[in-house]
Amino acid sequence: MEEEKLEIVGPLEEPLMGNIVPEEINGLDSLMSSDSDSEKPDSPVPINAPIYRMFGRERPIHMVLGGAADVLLWRDKKVTLGLLSAVTVIWLLFGFGGCRLLTSLCRGSILFLLLSFLWSNALNKSPENMMEIYIPEKPLLQAASAMTFELNCAFATLRSIALERDIKNFVMAVIGLWLVSVIGNWFSFLSLLYICFVLIHTVPMLYEKYEDEIDPIAEKAVIEMKKHYQVFEAKFLRSPLFPSPNKLSPSQSKWRDYSLPQAVKFVAKNGTVIVCAVSYPYLPFLNNWLISVSRQKHQDQVLVIAEDYATLYKVNEKWPGHAVLIPPALDSQTAHKFGSQGFFNFTARRPQHLLEILELGYNVMYNDVDMVWLQDPFQYLEGKHDAYFMDDMTAIKPLDHSHDLPPPEMDRGA
Repeated sequence: MEEEKLEIVGPLEEPLMGNIVPEEINGLDSLMSSDSDSEKPDSPVPINAPIYRMFGRERPIHMVLGGAADVLLWRDKKVTLGLLSAVTVIWLLFGFGGCRLLTSLCRGSILFLLLSFLWSNALNKSPENMMEIYIPEKPLLQAASAMTFELNCAFATLRSIALERDIKNFVMAVIGLWLVSVIGNWFSFLSLLYICFVLIHTVPMLYEKYEDEIDPIAEKAVIEMKKHYQVFEAKFLRSPLFPSPNKLSPSQSKWRDYSLPQAVKFVAKNGTVIVCAVSYPYLPFLNNWLISVSRQKHQDQVLVIAEDYATLYKVNEKWPGHAVLIPPALDSQTAHKFGSQGFFNFTARRPQHLLEILELGYNVMYNDVDMVWLQDPFQYLEGKHDAYFMDDMTAIKPLDHSHDLPPPEMDRGA
């Protein structure tokens, strides 16, 4: 079968990356070449996991929890006890004390009005000295945005499970949702929120204290669960009732469990990784960008964050170990439509990916794939500071420049 050729638009006229730098790109031909090409043997990915940690964790629990660690791990006992006490009082009042939210809000407002009236009239205090109560806009918008993002990720996960025809994930999702529904019948919504809040503020602390005892038990439990699942799968799932038209090859299956910490550890050089995020419709852009990166001898540091499984398999087929997918996988056809909700979900995930890599202790250079490297940018990055480059910025900026975005130029001809 004749191999498909990738037509590259722009200053790069060579049709295939493999023809430009075959010795530098470790056998990476055009990402859009025919699937009928002979499969190259995958190079081994050196992944060492000498000590089992729950959830594949490679860092201390304090680093995983980030800014909330001091509260959740009881490092700041006054704040933690204060939060638990306040939430407990609220739960007792509304859960068992017969209080109603609307009634409490109205009575609180009446009390505030009375105190304000006495303060300003009976005590002859000026209005400027009165306490001002307002809801800050920025934290509220951030919370709403974070909640919207998490809900969209949950919907994308359910949609992905429904469309992938992976019976294992489907069964696990159904069982998980059923268990949550059963637990929801045992408690009121307020009590369920309170229980979750208490667990969040106690389980991490107990786990950190008894980590060395819990992890071996968890490892044995995971092994036993896998054994029981294999028996269940052999008896019930491997039958004509559950066909698998899109059965994965062994080389594809291993990349589904490839985690971000493993991928970053494999590709990073000198503590630095070059990151891009891409979905399948944009693979031609990725191919062009990789050509320019390989010319500057930095292709081994590139990590492709795939937004769909097709991209994950395609990149790792040509370039083993240099692509990772962070669930949930988005629908590539929906995500590539500019301005759509799918495109928003696609772009909104990028900062979280970069933050996770930074928390692993690596330097990150993020690149959009609709660009090319005309020269090595690392020669301009000296010292410990954040830097950014845009197509409409001045050639040189001082290292101490403000990170605030400049106001838009309303009239460029002026």
